[in-house]
Amino acid sequence: MTDKVIRLFKLSFKGDSLRVGGEREGSTVYQLKYTVKGRDIPVIPNSSWKGVFKRISEGIAKGKGIGTASSHNNDDHPKEKRNNEEANKRVQSILEHVNSELDKGILEHVKSEMNKGNKIKGTQLKGIDIDDEVWTIVRSNVSADYVTWKDLEEITAKAVYYYMCPVDRLYGSKLFASSISFSDSLVEGNTSFQPHVVLDRTFGAQKEKRLFEEEVVEPSNITLRVVLRPEGDVQLWRYTLRYVEKMGIAVGGSKSRGLGHLTLDVEESKVGEVDGVNVKWDGLKGFLRGK
Repeated sequence: MTDKVIRLFKLSFKGDSLRVGGEREGSTVYQLKYTVKGRDIPVIPNSSWKGVFKRISEGIAKGKGIGTASSHNNDDHPKEKRNNEEANKRVQSILEHVNSELDKGILEHVKSEMNKGNKIKGTQLKGIDIDDEVWTIVRSNVSADYVTWKDLEEITAKAVYYYMCPVDRLYGSKLFASSISFSDSLVEGNTSFQPHVVLDRTFGAQKEKRLFEEEVVEPSNITLRVVLRPEGDVQLWRYTLRYVEKMGIAVGGSKSRGLGHLTLDVEESKVGEVDGVNVKWDGLKGFLRGK
């Protein structure tokens, strides 16, 4: 589900303590920090936010059977999992249109070569116009070097499955960029060092001489800014935020020790719709309820 609106989100989170990334020196693990105006401030990088939100979105999309999400696996759609009837029909339709275009005029020799299993220059396919957004993706990703009809079939299948997958539409694929962007989040709060022991997983006992400590931050409030562009799946993003509203979200390391669990403060969070150079802000509740 897409629309033509650019949406901005200011999401407010609260939590007890967390640690994200950072260097390790000896037995001490430090919190990742950015230097801002001479101060070292703990930070949650945009890559961490994107990773945790993507995992949630993927689980939801697969559970609801949205588009081609069921075949989404390690940021790809393997051949053996491409069993979506609607997607396969779309692949076939595009290839049939390509075949039809190749029958015309100066492109006849191109089809002849491809039918023989010979390779052609990918640039020779650039002049074919098909009324399908996926073909634009295919054309921009066909190698300028030599390709065969089999190569074209494979890249078309991938493009269709990526395009019809709400996870790929939101977070990006190997053929096109993401439609959602996350900011880094500077985390203001007190930092401290927590000592830990390393447990032997076999015996469930403490390993001798295996002590370490990690630097954690106790945030007062965390703000995440998100940009959702029109080509993204708005409904999946709405489902994702609803999940986070109910279940919270886990960011950073040592989650098994209780670190990094954040709750979404819906009352303090906002969503804005971009109208030219202006932004109309509203509370997040309306968006979550589908308004």
